[in-house]
Amino acid sequence: MRITERGWIGHYICGDKCRFRRNTLIECNGVSVVVSTVGLQFDQETRDFDKFCNGSYFETKAFHVKEDDPRFRDADIGKEISFGAKNYIDFADADDIANANHDIIVEEIKQELLNGNIYPITEEKEKKWKSGQDLWAIAVVRVLY
Repeated sequence: MRITERGWIGHYICGDKCRFRRNTLIECNGVSVVVSTVGLQFDQETRDFDKFCNGSYFETKAFHVKEDDPRFRDADIGKEISFGAKNYIDFADADDIANANHDIIVEEIKQELLNGNIYPITEEKEKKWKSGQDLWAIAVVRVLY
């Protein structure tokens, strides 16, 4: 079991605007998972914090790592992992709570991995992720061009 705290954004395309970010890599028995928390997305124009799509100021997600990324082992955002703990906070003055919640989720996933849950990637999930990645790529291309 190895847990590594990392200094960059783990997920979220506008993460550079977030004043709060945590990225934890959990490695156990050949399975690698990234737990990522972002929050306090600052809007330069309004000089205030924006909410995420779900109405929260902080969100935490977990992902398998990219298979083709042996150096940085970043999150494969198409391969999200479910967990039981609450993954959002709906008020802004909560960075201490976001830290504690991130730790709770890391501990939950760590225990699941130690108990043998490898968060298997089923063929059905793989198809869903790939179709989602295709849609995401199309959306990005449309925005950029």
